[in-house]
Amino acid sequence: MRELFLSPDGNDSWSGTLPAPSKDRTDGPLASLTAARDRIRQLKTTAQLESPFTVHIRGGRYPVTSSAIFTPEDSGPITYAAYRNEKPVFDGSQPIINWRTEVLASGMTAWVADLPDVLAGRWYFRSLFVDGHRRPRTTYPKTGNLEIVDVPDITRQAALFEGTTNFVTRTQDMKPFTNLQDIDALVPHFWIEERMPLQSWDSATGRLTSTHRSMFCLKFGHGDQWARYRLENVFEALDTPGQWYLDRAAGKVYYLPLPGEKLNKTPIAAPRLRQFLILKGDPDAQRHVEYLTFRGLCFENADWQQSRGVVPDHDVLPSGILMGSDAQAAVGVEGTIECDAVRHCTFENLTIRAIGQYAINMQRACMSNRIVANHFYDLGAGGVKIYGANAAAPRHHRSGNNRITDNDIHDIGEIFKPAIGVIVCHSFGNVISHNHIHHTHYSGI
Repeated sequence: MRELFLSPDGNDSWSGTLPAPSKDRTDGPLASLTAARDRIRQLKTTAQLESPFTVHIRGGRYPVTSSAIFTPEDSGPITYAAYRNEKPVFDGSQPIINWRTEVLASGMTAWVADLPDVLAGRWYFRSLFVDGHRRPRTTYPKTGNLEIVDVPDITRQAALFEGTTNFVTRTQDMKPFTNLQDIDALVPHFWIEERMPLQSWDSATGRLTSTHRSMFCLKFGHGDQWARYRLENVFEALDTPGQWYLDRAAGKVYYLPLPGEKLNKTPIAAPRLRQFLILKGDPDAQRHVEYLTFRGLCFENADWQQSRGVVPDHDVLPSGILMGSDAQAAVGVEGTIECDAVRHCTFENLTIRAIGQYAINMQRACMSNRIVANHFYDLGAGGVKIYGANAAAPRHHRSGNNRITDNDIHDIGEIFKPAIGVIVCHSFGNVISHNHIHHTHYSGI
């Protein structure tokens, strides 16, 4: 056996050997990547898999609520590819329906929808897509930044990496905002933008405390001036068409429509996942994910989460420390396609858009992979990140000899502004050429 078929009209209980459902609908294509992966595993165990093998993916939209995870047992040569000239789209979002209108305290009329999964704590999203376009969360103030008055834990002569969890605000700039712990303080300084989720604010002293420590000392630059900040996801700042707010405590989402958008006719969706594909090997056991090809597929509408905060020249943070940002290039942000111990795999002619993180992230022991002729845009972070093990790590953890060519990468850093089109850290022998990288907030390569 050399091929299987996927279709939006498929069924994961069918054989997957037909390109379309049979007339009596008792057999036909499969419906999901995970079902195709599992069927191939079965074929391997019964020696029915002939190599090379292709999973043909029919055009249409595939709703996705969980990541497809590939391990060394899923190695190929196996190709997951669009069928002929068709366009399969894997959609990580869920439509939000049954909107109603509600007049806010500001006098503006918002659209509001009840979300039982949010109220029950089963769903928390940080992105919203309206008619296929990303919409921003609220910011306070509307323009510019607010002043930090003091940083109690450090002096103005502090070293670069003397981070802190708190700073003092001007009392007139803050108030007891709704759902304070769902607000992020954003601090742009040096060459990063700290994202510090709020824990508390003392109205008497103006002291704001975050759940995460800043990566850098909260100075504006190498002088003695304190940095500035703004707040994101403030309910009281919901006053501009196109903005939205999720009230987790009440299980409601609010949206201020743009002109021309119609209640319960304009499609609105929020993501249910962050990562579409996870290729996970085990370099210490010398078990890699190998010889998989993904070609001609589209992945869209995925979310983001707080970065894990990678410290330069260290693999991970010390235990128990949560950082508000990364040192540079948002290198702690994961990928919507995540690779660890992956070799000889190809990602070709993919479209990845409207996501919250890097498009593709390669970590340890990623060797001789191809990322070619893809279109990555509207990205929360950047396009491609290779972050291999450093010189102190075992040699078999190192990454290199990858090819990143002929990709169109643009409109990046929609959430993590320091992110980069193509960033390579602790890696050797890579070819990075003929990429069109544009509309970034920071560096291209």
